[in-house]
Amino acid sequence: MHASPSDNTRLISLLRPSEVATRLGISSTTLWRLSHAPTFPDKYRISANAVGYDESEIATWLAQRRPVGE
Repeated sequence: MHASPSDNTRLISLLRPSEVATRLGISSTTLWRLSHAPTFPDKYRISANAVGYDESEIATWLAQRRPVGE
């Protein structure tokens, strides 16, 4: 029998750094710089040599950015 997820549990869709850079239209070096800013979403450790970013956190961060020209 499988335990059902609680209401406080949500499935996280993780994006690898290269996917995040592609979606944001930036280089991997720029992503590395952004990742050290206090307002950028935290990374999640997937394994000893792999990290990922929560897709919804990246989308929220991007939505909060000021549009060009403002």
